[in-house]
Amino acid sequence: MAESAQRASTLSTWQTARVEALEPLTAHIRRVVLRPQVWHAPQAGQHLDLRLTADDGYQAQRSYSLLSPPERDGVYELGIERLADGEVSPWFHDAAQVGDTIEMLGPVGGHFVWHASEGRPTLLIGGGSGVVPLLSMAAHRAAHAQVSASAPMVLLVAARTLGDVLGWGDLQRWEAQGKGFHSQLALSRDDAAPRAQDHTG
Repeated sequence: MAESAQRASTLSTWQTARVEALEPLTAHIRRVVLRPQVWHAPQAGQHLDLRLTADDGYQAQRSYSLLSPPERDGVYELGIERLADGEVSPWFHDAAQVGDTIEMLGPVGGHFVWHASEGRPTLLIGGGSGVVPLLSMAAHRAAHAQVSASAPMVLLVAARTLGDVLGWGDLQRWEAQGKGFHSQLALSRDDAAPRAQDHTG
């Protein structure tokens, strides 16, 4: 009981997290890896609240879905899209450096989560940065493919071009495992589909 109460307390309290890695995923979305002071295993589909504080004390706060599955121990990975008029996302694209610290809260959210133990066929549909939590779910499923093989998962991804598809390499790898995972792309600005099941136009 005490452990559960302590977990609830730390999940609802702002804490410091260190930026461990930054790398581009697409032209507009960056992978941000954070190492918190206290790590809690998330549920696939949850998010973190991040808060930046300016020198004059002004604070800006935004929520970002987890890209990493629960099995990614010790750190949280996010896929942050750069919004030109945003207050937080441009900092991660233009100013953040490995070793910087920020404030974070979470992981939070329980209405849009998926567990590998559910054992039901699953259809996921998303586009752009909206694919981020879906990739967390698919990675969670892949980590438990033996358990989930009897319950297929299909991920439909909408993007402008193949270069804008998040996790393209992972999608191919999970599908090649032959464990009931399938993906399908809808590319609005490409002329040629990369696979027979994909569409353009």
